[in-house]
Amino acid sequence: MHNAAPRHPAKIDWRWRVIAMSVAFMAGLLGVLLMDRMGPLSQLETASLDWRFRLRGPRPAPREVGLLVIDEATLDALGGWPLSRQALAETIERLRAVGARVAALDMVLAEAHRLPDGTLAAEDAALADTIREAKGVVFPVAFGFQPEILGDRTTPEELRSHAYRVVLRGENSPDPPLASQVLLPARAFLAAMPTLGHVSLELAGDGVLRYDLPAIQYEDEIYPSFGVAALGAFLGIAPEDIVLDLNRGVMVGSRLVPFDRDYRHYLNFYGPEGTIRRHSLIDLLEARTPRELFSGRLVVIGVDALGMGDRFPTPFVASLSGAEYLATSIANMIDGTSLHRGPRQTGLDVMVIALLAALTATVMARGRPVISIAWVVALIVFVAAWCQAWFVLADWWVSFAFPALAIVIAATITQLTHAVIGLRQTRLLEHDRATLARHFAPQVVDELLRRDYRVQLDRSQNAAVVFFDLVGFTTLCEQMRPGEAIALVRGFHRLVEAAVFRHGGMIANFAGDGVMCCFGIPEAREDAALDAILAARDLVSSLEDWRAQPAYRRHGAIGVGVGVHSGNVLIGNVGGEQQLQYSAIGDTVNTASRLESLTRELGTPILISARAMAEAQACRPKCDLNESFVCLGPIILRGRDEPITVWGLASTLTSTAAETAPSMPGPIATN
Repeated sequence: MHNAAPRHPAKIDWRWRVIAMSVAFMAGLLGVLLMDRMGPLSQLETASLDWRFRLRGPRPAPREVGLLVIDEATLDALGGWPLSRQALAETIERLRAVGARVAALDMVLAEAHRLPDGTLAAEDAALADTIREAKGVVFPVAFGFQPEILGDRTTPEELRSHAYRVVLRGENSPDPPLASQVLLPARAFLAAMPTLGHVSLELAGDGVLRYDLPAIQYEDEIYPSFGVAALGAFLGIAPEDIVLDLNRGVMVGSRLVPFDRDYRHYLNFYGPEGTIRRHSLIDLLEARTPRELFSGRLVVIGVDALGMGDRFPTPFVASLSGAEYLATSIANMIDGTSLHRGPRQTGLDVMVIALLAALTATVMARGRPVISIAWVVALIVFVAAWCQAWFVLADWWVSFAFPALAIVIAATITQLTHAVIGLRQTRLLEHDRATLARHFAPQVVDELLRRDYRVQLDRSQNAAVVFFDLVGFTTLCEQMRPGEAIALVRGFHRLVEAAVFRHGGMIANFAGDGVMCCFGIPEAREDAALDAILAARDLVSSLEDWRAQPAYRRHGAIGVGVGVHSGNVLIGNVGGEQQLQYSAIGDTVNTASRLESLTRELGTPILISARAMAEAQACRPKCDLNESFVCLGPIILRGRDEPITVWGLASTLTSTAAETAPSMPGPIATN
């Protein structure tokens, strides 16, 4: 007999849990390491970052950064685009006059105007002189990554002088992005010695501007971004004191400009457009702005007129001017609020992925669907809150999508494993139910399966054994057709089955017209003998109606013999290699069989051993059983030296047996 399958959900073997954890961890780890190459998952991650910005809401930008824009009013007042070099020179002079520390011009000015004799035009010469005198002027350069976009590939010495002087490389430091072309300001302006920084930008995979590149390699030198150059000028840091650490970021004095392994400096946007206060350039030139608006500040000058200038989508708005983007980058560097997405954040992601994969596989191994679904939802909400907390409190970008992916994968694997194991256990349950139903009453089968009872094979315990046998069946078979004989046996077996199952017994086996039954199996119980006796009595009572049926009445009298004994039995699977049967063996079984054989000699359909009767009377008032059974005294059974006292069914005893039976015995000796 197989063990009964449990009713509660299947528990997953630890090896499956390890597999679920490992697959989930590896998937999450791969996602973290290849964040920008994971397609929809990468987009989910960046979308979650956008939501972090929106949930946090706008926050004030540092006052050290100002934004001076060339807007429609400026173009109307100064004669349209492009602005004259005189206007630009006046702007730089005016900023210098109001105490601005740095003027960062977001215009390349790739050409200078020259007269027919080759001399520099007066306006351009005046602008170059203004740049030279002002000192704190930052000009942009533009690198290209496709040879056909930009022109000359030669590197003038004026550009080389603005490359990083100190570069720290580790053993496994990757190379910065390699540019193939460069667009420079005109040599006339380069000669004025402005500070240079590149303005080359790269959109993320979802088309949103999220970062700049603090380091780009061109030929054999590495150059800083516009923001890094402006920050150095603002802080008064000498070029040799700006250190590029390829494994961490850029150290500008005591300030770290962090970047990730792809040299991306992620911006921590302050809010929608206008969060960094904007001022019209014409207001500055016409002295309509208070001096304190620019005094001691770094001022970014850029174009933001309708239909002009670069604009980019950000997490807050669909369109942000390029000048405000550069101002945001510089402001992040000044107040130290750049988003951190580096080895420390990646290490934290790996730890969280491993922990969540392990927790999910462990909890969901319990297999309760409601708990499993609630756990997945709760963990994903926890990951979202965890990411938001790091974002708001520490300016860290920790991953949401890939820990969530680890949770989903671990949950999916465990649930699929549950489904497979559950299907297997359902089949095992059906098999066990069918197996148990061959031996036990339906209510006993249900109880065994409900309690997840494990049948311990090959053991001994106390039980009551009953043998039923049709009396005179051999003679009747000679008078009956085969079909009638089989029908007769089946009818008798149904009667036995009903009586035995009604009292919680087990049918051990059918042998021809005989049946062996046990009570108190698989669990021993005190009332096993009582149930065995009551089942025997019920069978004899039901036999009268059965024999009265026309199909059996014409064959003559059909009797029954029943032997009942209780004691220690050996139970387990018996049989050969191919066929097994769950049954009981031992002296108790032999005694019950021999008692059944003696029923014909003693003229009673039921013979009960004194031990079985004593155990039954201990559970039921003696007078009740004494009304149905009478003690027949000691008898000697074949194969036993000691006599055994037996009881018979009073209503069916022959007159001789009834007259010789004692009215009430003394203490009953049990054997």
